[in-house]
Amino acid sequence: MQADPPIAPPSCPCGYALTGLTSRRCPECGATVDLNAVGPTLPFGFTPRRWFLFRFAALASALVGPSAWIVTLGPPWQSHQLYWLLMAPGLPLLILTIPLRRVVSDSITLVAMYVGTILLLMILMRITRRGLRWLIIVALVVLALSSLNSFIAHALYAA
Repeated sequence: MQADPPIAPPSCPCGYALTGLTSRRCPECGATVDLNAVGPTLPFGFTPRRWFLFRFAALASALVGPSAWIVTLGPPWQSHQLYWLLMAPGLPLLILTIPLRRVVSDSITLVAMYVGTILLLMILMRITRRGLRWLIIVALVVLALSSLNSFIAHALYAA
């Protein structure tokens, strides 16, 4: 797999790098610059691929991280503990799938939870393309909701 070629920062005809420019004039030569042509700059000087991976890691951690209590379930494994381990990646959607469990089998519910979690992550990735501020806000909201969901899941597990 080949690495992406480095992306050159947008520059003025005089050669001045326009990354992070907030005014419509080049500070070097004074030429008028179209900020739309410059395009958005990525936080921390990330390449698009690294920005994607950073967003993915942050959102996946916020979404699934609060359910990490499941890994503390030590052996000997019992059947209900194994079920909760299988359910771990889909736990962010546990509350939404509780009514579904009365209608369909556990395996279909698990698949619905997995697919729902992947779709939710894709939607969140799309929202956070707007920048670092959006990533921070969305990650904090997701972390709060996932923590609440994990608290409920733990209470259901203990019952």
